[in-house]
Amino acid sequence: MNFIVRVLKAASVVALAILILAPLALFVPDIGIAAAVAVGALGLITLKWPMPIIWINNKGTSSLVVIAAVVALIVSALALDEHRRALEAELRAKNEARLVELRASNPSGYLAELKATNDARWEREFESLDKVGYEKFVGDRRAKIELERKNRIAKLLEEMKSVASVDIEGQARIYRQLSDLEPNSRDFRSKRESLEKQISQKIEAQARLELQQKNPTLFVTLENFSWSKEGFGNVMIANFSIKNTLPWPIKDIEIQCTHSAPSGTTIDQNTRTIYERIEANKVRRISNFNMGFIHSQASRSGCNIVGVVAIR
Repeated sequence: MNFIVRVLKAASVVALAILILAPLALFVPDIGIAAAVAVGALGLITLKWPMPIIWINNKGTSSLVVIAAVVALIVSALALDEHRRALEAELRAKNEARLVELRASNPSGYLAELKATNDARWEREFESLDKVGYEKFVGDRRAKIELERKNRIAKLLEEMKSVASVDIEGQARIYRQLSDLEPNSRDFRSKRESLEKQISQKIEAQARLELQQKNPTLFVTLENFSWSKEGFGNVMIANFSIKNTLPWPIKDIEIQCTHSAPSGTTIDQNTRTIYERIEANKVRRISNFNMGFIHSQASRSGCNIVGVVAIR
């Protein structure tokens, strides 16, 4: 019997909270928010200190009161936002109606207000309501833009005088702007293209130099290679040219030859070092170089340079 009474009391308290909060949340949301906060605070307090006098004497009832307050708070916030949106829509509608009347009664005042409020319709309405004034406005704007363009060109040309002749990036930056400002100028366009070509070549040269420094072997090649067997067919004698395309001399050129049988099977390999110096961008012919012993069944050989020492 006591349990039923407690349940009825809890239900009564929660129902009362809902009856108070629901209408406020739906119809007076700003007050509903305040009421929901107050009821929620009461529920949280009674979780710690029960209040039998108002039938909130256990944590279950307090928790239900808090839940009801949270739901009411959410509903109030949503309703308040909806009311705000409705009010804004109403104000916009009234303002549009006022603008329609102003357009008919005072076109110049209407245009002035659109311009002052940065309304996107201003220029279109200006053209519609005052064609003569609009044409003058467009003409003045074009003249202003043209004057700004000419002033910008003059400023860039003056700036060019202070750019060093070796600063091709700085020159290219200025000529890019000049050719954009004066697209019909063949002089600006040709200088821009020439400078951009120089920049591209400079970047390529820098990348090549970095690669040469990192892996010089890639820039030393073997050319006009031929070989034969000597010494009863077990010694390889080679003739070839070494081409050095590096910007530095090289020495200690390591050559590796891989030999294969008539069947195509790799059967042998030789590696030798040529202890000579080859200057930058030069070719050295090496004749009758002894590559060492070779397998008697070797019929084909492929040779490559696998190492060099760059003298920098």
